[in-house]
Amino acid sequence: MLLPPSARSALPVVAALAVALLGAPTASSRPGADRGGSDDRARVSRLAEVNGVGVDQMRRLLRDPTVHLTDEGYAYVVDPAAPRGATRPAPARARQVAPLKRTFRLHSNPGAKRTIFLDFDGATVRGTSWNRFGVRNGFHPGWDPANNGPKFNAREKRIVQSVWARVAEDYAPFAVDVTTQQPRDARIHRNGRRDKVFGTRVLITESRQAFTVICNRACGGVSFIGSFDRKGKVHRRQQPAWVFPAGLRNGTKAVAEAASHEAGHTLGLEHDGGLSTSYYQGHGAWAPIMGASYFRPITQWSNGSYAFATTHQDDVRVISRNGAPFRRDEAGGTPKKAKRGLPRGTAYISRRTDVDVYRLGRCRGKIKVRAANAPISPNLDIRLALIRKGRVIATADPRSRRISNDRAGGMDATLRRRVGKDVYFVAVDGVGRGDPDTSYDDYGSLGAYRLTVKGC
Repeated sequence: MLLPPSARSALPVVAALAVALLGAPTASSRPGADRGGSDDRARVSRLAEVNGVGVDQMRRLLRDPTVHLTDEGYAYVVDPAAPRGATRPAPARARQVAPLKRTFRLHSNPGAKRTIFLDFDGATVRGTSWNRFGVRNGFHPGWDPANNGPKFNAREKRIVQSVWARVAEDYAPFAVDVTTQQPRDARIHRNGRRDKVFGTRVLITESRQAFTVICNRACGGVSFIGSFDRKGKVHRRQQPAWVFPAGLRNGTKAVAEAASHEAGHTLGLEHDGGLSTSYYQGHGAWAPIMGASYFRPITQWSNGSYAFATTHQDDVRVISRNGAPFRRDEAGGTPKKAKRGLPRGTAYISRRTDVDVYRLGRCRGKIKVRAANAPISPNLDIRLALIRKGRVIATADPRSRRISNDRAGGMDATLRRRVGKDVYFVAVDGVGRGDPDTSYDDYGSLGAYRLTVKGC
């Protein structure tokens, strides 16, 4: 039986933390790395088949010092604890997004067949691969930010809502329901290929026993790579993904970033590294979700377009092909295919090429069009364009800016214009901020928005 990392030694986890801060070791120093021999090539090929990935990706995973293998050859990640200074909690007073009584009934997409369950109040873990590592068969407690017992007070509920809202925005482009409500077993576990209703549980826990056994209290989260859409007993054994707030200093932003990151691993994503680091911390206002995104207010999926990226994995495409398909597009991308009227409630930019065009009808005089994005940690940088007779006559795209580690300005857009009587359209697009080496491009500028119009 494979021993957990902490039982083998605390050193790999300490080394992983050093990697996050100082840089990755060379491939030759990674136990099990492919060294080019025929036996290694055959081994890598077998492991790639087990994990459902390509041979090149399997080689990259084997070179990642945070990746470990079970006896069966399945890859799982032990992500290091958050670096100091990364985890200042956002003011809870400003982060409530729903009535407090609905805190444990939040849904981002309740009609979706796929689920990411953020489990804040504890769960029974039994008969899984984690139990083979030594995790106790039985109940593991939830998160207790106030250290006052299992009952959640008003402040703790606001923190839960804030974490949920951030993760929901990260997965807004996809037909997946990010929820805080305990789902039926059938909505998580996948019985076989024909079972189209499934997902994953992300357990956010104070369990000292699991924290100690899995990583000797030196990690922020752990998860199996590609487990989201696996089937049968394997799917059950590879639940849940874990997030340990104690390894993240209980920071609201850090816990949310870790939850999105671990769910990303279950959907097949690797780490986004940079020059001499396995966890790229970003630049300016931007960081990749699959790096170390604690320090930047704009966190997005990435395809490695920044300088010295260690992988060019197309995050959005990988997610859509590993269990979380794209949301249905609610509006056409040209005036001829425009949706009549405004979207009801929240709408979404779900792909890099997605532009939503709406027919405003006849307008005259002063008009005001506003696109407001997600109220907490938006991923979508919005550009508005006003269109008349097929021509863009006005645009609004304020320059985004970093206000703090957790807040950016200029992500939404408001367009004001005096117009003559005619039929007008408005286009909503997700844009970047220039050079991805110093800022970010439009690849990960995806997410939720609400559109309002006055004067038409």
